[in-house]
Amino acid sequence: GKIHRESLKIGGRTPKKLEKEIDAAPNMDMSSYSSYMMHHKKFTTRKNPETIHLIRLRVRDLGFTSPPTPTELFARAKEYGLELFPPETGPVYRLSHPDQPMGDWFYVGMEAIPDSAGHPRVFYVRRDGHGLWLYSNWTRPEYQWYLDDAIVFRLGKSDS
Repeated sequence: GKIHRESLKIGGRTPKKLEKEIDAAPNMDMSSYSSYMMHHKKFTTRKNPETIHLIRLRVRDLGFTSPPTPTELFARAKEYGLELFPPETGPVYRLSHPDQPMGDWFYVGMEAIPDSAGHPRVFYVRRDGHGLWLYSNWTRPEYQWYLDDAIVFRLGKSDS
């Protein structure tokens, strides 16, 4: 599959500011679960701006031939020198890409944040017929990722 690399500037914005910016952006919205995640104590932001480097790939690009669990997926990513993102990456990416192509979507490799029912979730960035969205999706321990699922990880600091 196609592997994509890019840089993204994070930090310098509070969770409230990020949420207000998404609400104010034209044709952009977030799910109620994503909003809840942004108010959770596990959702943190960097005080100072920082440029991070990301790689977008498919689950199969990490060598899987059958659907992995979140634990297996994140462990394999670590073996490849990839890291999980800080939680603010999902909202910042959503805001930074108002030109995301129609039908494009991917998950954010990050430590899960519980939703209002306590289920672990990660952010999911999508553009569909309803606009530009910041969604979230379950990552329960028994969940299995599809081989064609797209996901972004942080390139290790040594690759920055």
